[in-house]
Parts: sequence; structure tokens; C-alpha cells
Amino acid sequence: MTGDQGWLDHGNDDLQQFDYAPQPGSSAAAIASAQAGFAALIEGNTGAADRPGWLRLIDQLPAALRRALVAELRAGNRITAVGSSGWPEPGSVVVNLDQRFTVARGLASDGVLWRRLDDPHFAREEVTQGDASPAHLLIS
Repeated sequence: MTGDQGWLDHGNDDLQQFDYAPQPGSSAAAIASAQAGFAALIEGNTGAADRPGWLRLIDQLPAALRRALVAELRAGNRITAVGSSGWPEPGSVVVNLDQRFTVARGLASDGVLWRRLDDPHFAREEVTQGDASPAHLLIS
């Protein structure tokens, strides 16, 4: 698995944006399998130059936040997008997940902070690492 299948690059000069769109007609099992494969890729050879763009962005997350993301994927959550647009800070990486968090809420001892937002125009929840600069977010 190269990690590129299903990823659409919607970036431009000012924005890095990768959206995940499963192949039309993909079964729930196939999508879950792809997401489990993403978890393995995230844990793999971080920083390698030949990694897909979405994965190079995830490599920029602090280790504890990457662990929270992998835990969410293994619990059945799905990545829908990965981007870096200069928000909330220049250099920030934002990972969008499909469902509310389950596992990441309990990782506070690892420096990960969970917050309920319930903002109908933004996100229901966010997970960040308190001491990271720039701020990186997992949002659902």
C-alpha cells in the first residue's frame, strides 16, 4: 500500500489540503481496512521523503497527537481530510475525522487535550497537544 489511493490533493500555492474519498461503491469493510492501513503508515517510517503529501503533514504532528490519531483509527474513526492552511497558526496541521472521538479523550496523561465544541459551523470536538507550537488539531 502506497498510501495514495483515495487521497485527492486540493492544495494550491497557499494551502496544503488532502481529502480522502473512498472509491465509489467501496464497502464499509474496504473503507475500514484502508483506514487501518493509514494507522500503520502513520506509525511507519516518519519523515521519509517518498511518503505521500497527506502523510508528510501528519508526520509534523507531535508524537502524542499522532498516537491519539492512530488510536482513533484503530477504534474505527476515519480521516476525512488533512490540511495546513496557516490556521490556527502558521505551520499548523489540522486533521478532520468523521466521528466523535472515543479513545483520544482518555489520553490526557500523554499531554493530549480534548475539548467539546459543539459548534455547528466548525466542529463537535477537538484534540490538541497542550505544549505544541505551532498548534496542531484533530477535529471531528
